[in-house]
Amino acid sequence: GDLRAALAEFEASATLAPGDPDYLIWLGVLRFELGDLDEAENAFETARALCETDYDFLLKRAQDFFRVGNLEEASADVEQAILERPDAAGGYVLRASVAEERGDCASALADLERAMGLASAADDAWLEGEILVRRAMLAQSCQPSTPTP
Repeated sequence: GDLRAALAEFEASATLAPGDPDYLIWLGVLRFELGDLDEAENAFETARALCETDYDFLLKRAQDFFRVGNLEEASADVEQAILERPDAAGGYVLRASVAEERGDCASALADLERAMGLASAADDAWLEGEILVRRAMLAQSCQPSTPTP
């Protein structure tokens, strides 16, 4: 999409979400992608201070980088998030998405398996259901096609 237009929309609505770390992370990601690294870093610093944990900040920023197609930054942040909270399923689910986007089905499936175990241990039935669906869809799409005779 048009990142400049998206940034303009976010900046125009700045008064609607003052102090919202999710909003600030989006601003930072858009500015980063447009090459305004100083302003991106300012937004990230403010957002990090407003997030409850570094894990929350890193996972949200990884999700936003993933949404704009920056797999390198998304991957770096999700790896840091997993180091912060290796017991949280969310990091593994997002890392699976990055792996899938890169065409690494085996890694994506392994991360979804790990996330499934963590969601189950946390008694998070909703997340377990979401992971089951993603895992089934991924397994189906990753199967090699067989030629018809």
